[in-house]
Amino acid sequence: NGNPDLGPERSHGVDVAAEWTPVRELVLTAAYYRNDLEGMIATVTVADDPVSGTLFGYANLERAYTQGLEARFAATPVPWLRVLG
Repeated sequence: NGNPDLGPERSHGVDVAAEWTPVRELVLTAAYYRNDLEGMIATVTVADDPVSGTLFGYANLERAYTQGLEARFAATPVPWLRVLG
């Protein structure tokens, strides 16, 4: 059964991206993201017993965040070949 004390997650996020095409055959993209979370729902260990095993449940974390960078490219060195990364 669930955790009756579990509250909702709340988040605020930002995404910023830029794309550059120095030549028609090459596209470069970079992005940054950040998400600030309050009450994030996480899996937690409720009990750990060597005989009966581990029991997991859910709980709210006070605060958490995720952030990162992404980069991509697309190149077309010859008309019949497109390279993505």
